[in-house]
Amino acid sequence: MKSNRQLSKIFLISPTSISKSLVNIGMGAVILAGAASAPALADPVPIPDLPTVFCFRFTDSQLVPGDVGNDRIQFEFEVLNWTNTRASGVDIALNQGNGFGGIRQARPFFAGADVDPNGRPIGTGDDGLPPGNLNIPNDWRVDSITPGNQLENTAIEWRAGTPINNIDLLGGERPSFLNPNDPETIDNGNNVLDGFTFTADDLDVGEVLSFNWFLKDVNDVPIGSVGGGNAYGFGTVNITRITAGNPLPGIVLVGNTGFNQSPNLFYDQTYDLGDGTQLAAEFGAGITARFQNPNDNPGVRINTEPVPEPITVIGSAAAFGFGTIFKKRFAKKQKNIAQIV
Repeated sequence: MKSNRQLSKIFLISPTSISKSLVNIGMGAVILAGAASAPALADPVPIPDLPTVFCFRFTDSQLVPGDVGNDRIQFEFEVLNWTNTRASGVDIALNQGNGFGGIRQARPFFAGADVDPNGRPIGTGDDGLPPGNLNIPNDWRVDSITPGNQLENTAIEWRAGTPINNIDLLGGERPSFLNPNDPETIDNGNNVLDGFTFTADDLDVGEVLSFNWFLKDVNDVPIGSVGGGNAYGFGTVNITRITAGNPLPGIVLVGNTGFNQSPNLFYDQTYDLGDGTQLAAEFGAGITARFQNPNDNPGVRINTEPVPEPITVIGSAAAFGFGTIFKKRFAKKQKNIAQIV
């Protein structure tokens, strides 16, 4: 068990800021698409003065001890519910961005899931942090894990337990505990629940684990999705693993803002896994990518797709270049033939 917590935050920026320019969105910020006006990725929700919050937060991560391949990582996360409905379900499902990267052995997949009743860190014990957090016990359960090919799982569903209370930001609620100068106060309300854990396997250096996430209501219906519902109730998560000191890769999905290792995403540089490799992340709210396993789609629309991978772009450029060379050589050869005749 680690003595130093590993934290990363998934941020939503104020939609009024989004409307200014996508270029001005800072690294690590998330594009909040207007759910009612999708599929336009940058359409703002027309509510002014929304506070900067996050709705999905990794509270611990560690390499699985004894893993021969050194590519199995455990994650723990907390959910913050800023929608207009109490959440009785949390779903994550791999999307087409999964496995993105120029260096690939096999696509990452979910190898297991659980509930850690007392929250971070992973395993027994409770560090009681951050200060002021209510540390609400997690009495949820893993409801299902969807198998893909062989033993590669593509989706995980957690079900309540005690539903996660909501604070309706789009409805005008402004919690008094939020301190813009202290981001640790953002999860001090009663709309947070820590202790959801999952294991990702085959997450090698140069690869990306990418999944869609949804909050669901008591009737097992997504609280938000493309074209309807609440934009704080769904989105995407991308996590990559790199060799320490190497440059970060480009964006994975259209509407993402790029990978980052800033303090806004990782607490106290704890993106370092301690084996010479590091994590970086990018997040998106209000967007949904095509599901890796179509059976994981709960009946929602898609409004984003993977960008061309660098190796694909390079390969296409190389193919174009070779094609041009061969075309010129063929034309020259034809010209010589014509002169001989």
